[in-house]
Amino acid sequence: MKNIKFIMLFLAFLLFIANQAFSQKTFERGYIIDESGIKKDCLIKNIYKTDNPTIIEYKLIGSTEVKTGSVAEIAEFGITDTLKYVRSIVKIDKNEDGLNDKLQAGLHLVKDTLFLNQLIEGKANLYRYSLGSLNRFFFNIESDTIKQLIYKRYLENGKEKKNLTYIQQLIAKVNCKSFRYDRFQNIKYNTNSLLNFFEDYNKCESEEYINFHSKLKRRKLIKMYARAGINVSQNELKRAQVRYFDKGTGVGLKLGYEIEVVIPITKKDIFSVFGEVSYYQFKIKMEDDTPLPPRTNPIVRTYSNYTFIHKTLEGAVGLRAYLLLNQNNAFFIDTSLAGNGEIQSEIVIGNSSTRYNFDYSRIFGVGYKHKKFLFQSKYYYKEIPRIEQNGDDNQNVSGFVFTVAYHFF
Repeated sequence: MKNIKFIMLFLAFLLFIANQAFSQKTFERGYIIDESGIKKDCLIKNIYKTDNPTIIEYKLIGSTEVKTGSVAEIAEFGITDTLKYVRSIVKIDKNEDGLNDKLQAGLHLVKDTLFLNQLIEGKANLYRYSLGSLNRFFFNIESDTIKQLIYKRYLENGKEKKNLTYIQQLIAKVNCKSFRYDRFQNIKYNTNSLLNFFEDYNKCESEEYINFHSKLKRRKLIKMYARAGINVSQNELKRAQVRYFDKGTGVGLKLGYEIEVVIPITKKDIFSVFGEVSYYQFKIKMEDDTPLPPRTNPIVRTYSNYTFIHKTLEGAVGLRAYLLLNQNNAFFIDTSLAGNGEIQSEIVIGNSSTRYNFDYSRIFGVGYKHKKFLFQSKYYYKEIPRIEQNGDDNQNVSGFVFTVAYHFF
């Protein structure tokens, strides 16, 4: 099957695109601020990981030399508009949280110089330090000293207790006059809850702020989707030597997997390329009870009742464009070209069958994106050259596919 070769080439192309995207993420445009306070534009090696770094690798603009910088040499660094780390001397409790016989209520604050990941920048600033399962949050107001938000679980007489000092710290230092007391009681010691609180505080104080965490999430360049849908197809068989054709409609299931790679030519995710591998099938029963039109050749073979069966593995590659409504919602359109590796594609007439081989498919789609879900309708058209007897008959399949896709990575 020649189209199987297309699918293999398509998969190789898709892997190449993904590799190029990851390679682009290996070194990204950013900056460093050295000990002297001098800011230098550079390319920084990928630091999108959970643990806070102690050393970074970077290349100055125009240079191929990879340099390293430690917490002793760099005061601040970041990926442009996406990520920011600041060096700070802080007191931190590095004892891991957990419940065991050795866990005590007391804190073990030690002074250390760390790169802190800045999550919120504004009048009130929020930072995070992560190392393995250890997560500690820090804060300050404007240029005040950065301090750890204190939270700890411990055992007392065999029962779990919690040190919730961080709530008192926030009441004392990060308190807008419109906040009610229950606003503080609902703050959890995790990234999302603290982000929401610090955003609310800066809004309440009418201060401009930057949420680096949301910017980082929005700029993930590679997205993977699982797809499932309903395929509504119409088969059209054009009879040889006569101006006459048969039509039939069938419904089937389509399952697939998609990789989407954002084209980072704008600050927002507007354009992308994508590839999809999917399996789908349908069965069309065609009943032809209409007599042939006048003045047709009487020796032309006609079909009365027959079934068109189609099962295929399809590989598609295409372009997509988004119309962004807000952070969670967008409309989009896309177009793609697909090759097919037929598993079964034939017309069954009584006890005999005639095999067909699909040509490339042309596909056009429109859809709506909401958070992690895509809802899409696609129209496709396929020419089917006859590869067995009666090669002067032509056939094509067109139809709509209605799919739901879930963004899982």
